[in-house]
Amino acid sequence: MDPGRAVLWDAHSGEPIGWRKLGEPIVAEEWSPEGVVLTDVLTPARAVELYGPVTVITVGPGGGWRSVTYGETTFTSRRLDPRGSPYATAVRAVVDDPDREWPCPKCGAVPGEPCKGPRGGKHRERRQWTL
Repeated sequence: MDPGRAVLWDAHSGEPIGWRKLGEPIVAEEWSPEGVVLTDVLTPARAVELYGPVTVITVGPGGGWRSVTYGETTFTSRRLDPRGSPYATAVRAVVDDPDREWPCPKCGAVPGEPCKGPRGGKHRERRQWTL
């Protein structure tokens, strides 16, 4: 199958994620000053076929999207977010949180060390390394 001419690439990996082919119906439109219409897009299912299974999903401290790794190729495009699909099973989810890089502002615990708060609990500022 010929998806057409690549017109949209992932910002992290540089791999094509959107194509345009003359005469085909438009399936998506990407915002830009000139507007990019797409007749074919890279989906999680096709990414699994081309690059391999999902190995890592990276989210922010509030669970917001950061990236996904298919095989050894990492994508930051939200189009490839496999959460809620059968392609996200048995993968490692990583929280990308800058708060992990400094000591806790409440108790001084270093990264990787649990907080020493009242009742021995963790503070809200400290976040887990993996889910």
